[in-house]
Amino acid sequence: MLKELAENSSDTALNAFITESSFYHFYELDGVIRAFYKTTFIVLIVTAVALLASIVYAINFVLNNRKNKQSITKAAKVLYISSLVEVFLCVTFLNGPVSVFVFSWGWNVPNTSNIVGVAISMILFHGTFDRLSTLYCIVPYRKYCISVFGCFGNTIGNIVTPKSTRLVIIRPK
Repeated sequence: MLKELAENSSDTALNAFITESSFYHFYELDGVIRAFYKTTFIVLIVTAVALLASIVYAINFVLNNRKNKQSITKAAKVLYISSLVEVFLCVTFLNGPVSVFVFSWGWNVPNTSNIVGVAISMILFHGTFDRLSTLYCIVPYRKYCISVFGCFGNTIGNIVTPKSTRLVIIRPK
């Protein structure tokens, strides 16, 4: 069955590789798969544009409220910044690489395997950057990290560690 599919879609070009144990052939169902990827690419681009437009709208909203002398609470600013960073990370590290992959396959762009490999490996960084942005944008997390690692200044705050069934507070000397 695999040999027949490979021969139908590539004549005899793949015959030398059919006996390899790692050989896999992805049959394109007479263009249905490419049409699906083209549609998926368009949906991804529309989603990315909508998310980036929400960033622009949010920044514009905050700047207009600042000009109108309406106060924006500190918590609201942190939430705005946090959500904008999350949207930016999503578009950059999820939508972008998947769009590159879907575009190169949907339009059959030749010699893009390295570019697609690099783009897909960017997805691996999304979790790391997402966690770092959360640790930075959420104030209690940021304060805790500063107190544990002592990144700023010589002061290390109280460190709470669990010990059996009670909490022990270690105060710096």
